[in-house]
Amino acid sequence: MASETPREREVLLEIFRMTQQVDPGGSLEQLPEMVATAACRFTRADSCAVLVFDETGDTLRRVASHGLNPTERDATVFRLGEGIAGWVAQHGKPLAVPDVREDPRFKLIPAQETEILSMGCLPLRTHHGPLGVISVNSRRVGTFTPAHMDFLTSIAATIVTDIDNSRLYHMAVTDDLTGAYSRQYLAEALPAEIRRHRRYRRPLAVLLVDADHFADINDSHGVEVGDAVVTGLAEHLIVSVREVDAVVRFGGDEFLVIMPETAMQEAVAMAERLRSSLAITPLRTPAGELTITASVVVGELGSPDEEMGGLLERVDGALQAAKEAGRNQVVVA
Repeated sequence: MASETPREREVLLEIFRMTQQVDPGGSLEQLPEMVATAACRFTRADSCAVLVFDETGDTLRRVASHGLNPTERDATVFRLGEGIAGWVAQHGKPLAVPDVREDPRFKLIPAQETEILSMGCLPLRTHHGPLGVISVNSRRVGTFTPAHMDFLTSIAATIVTDIDNSRLYHMAVTDDLTGAYSRQYLAEALPAEIRRHRRYRRPLAVLLVDADHFADINDSHGVEVGDAVVTGLAEHLIVSVREVDAVVRFGGDEFLVIMPETAMQEAVAMAERLRSSLAITPLRTPAGELTITASVVVGELGSPDEEMGGLLERVDGALQAAKEAGRNQVVVA
């Protein structure tokens, strides 16, 4: 049997490293994000996206990426058969495109800012059927060689089951209305972050965001409009925070943002940015565009032995103080 080449050993070590680093209590995007980063590094791509089918089974949505700006990340959506990614997902065949300008299957996304001249894309499949695709992009023509595609194939074959499990778990802990995480996710993720905070002595902050006068919106416009406002608020938060942060639907119109590696000063600055940007961002509803404000509480772990319950109780109490003080402001718990 032929011995492994240095490149093959490097690939195997990278795969092993990724699978060993996955923390069951960590971010749901942890493994796909590592895949996207490794794919860029090994293929010299400028960007990479890992896309999986949503619950409809005919739309590919980004679950992880590397090298894309926030607007591009959120707009990376393809129907089955649409674009290079949709074609690969539909036909189940890997595809390297030396020059996308000469391939009629290529489709620019509406928010595309990063120049793409060549692409490599391969399908992700489980024994249940198609799962999604991995797509690497380059600003240069003819970037992706057969060796690059072999690497992506090795990565895909090794981690596809883990990505599928992550997707299924993500669906189980996602709020159906808003797309934010659910309280079930909070019960697992926040204690895990608290443990990591204690072990490595790294900062940890949370934001509690509450829509001002939400009951009045429901009373004046009805539940359907109220749901649209809650969904719009969730989307605003998800787009605005960092990828490492987690947005959780905490109550009817309340959202908790878990912010690892974030000190109080940085968290307060983020809270103010969220509050001020929301106040000038119209939300689409069946009754037309509505602009709302929100009260935001910033909290961090207090005493060394404080648990999740104590932290959440403090920020919830501070939220009431923010409402009594006039709303539309940032308060520190």
